[in-house]
Amino acid sequence: MLVRIRAASLNPADWYKMRGTPYLLRLQAGLLKPKQQVLGSDFAGAVEAVGRDVTQFRPGDEVFDGGSSL
Repeated sequence: MLVRIRAASLNPADWYKMRGTPYLLRLQAGLLKPKQQVLGSDFAGAVEAVGRDVTQFRPGDEVFDGGSSL
């Protein structure tokens, strides 16, 4: 599913991942560089396209995701 993002947020979890602090977090997020290269976990937008196996959404649907935290 392709979503055109209209709004995104930066929250404390993203900030800590970017900074690599507290250092204990690096055990989970990656020691030298983040395991997940793209930061951000909250967004809202509209569906642009869907794959053939996607049945719950259609282009034009408004969507949002609260994502997952640390």
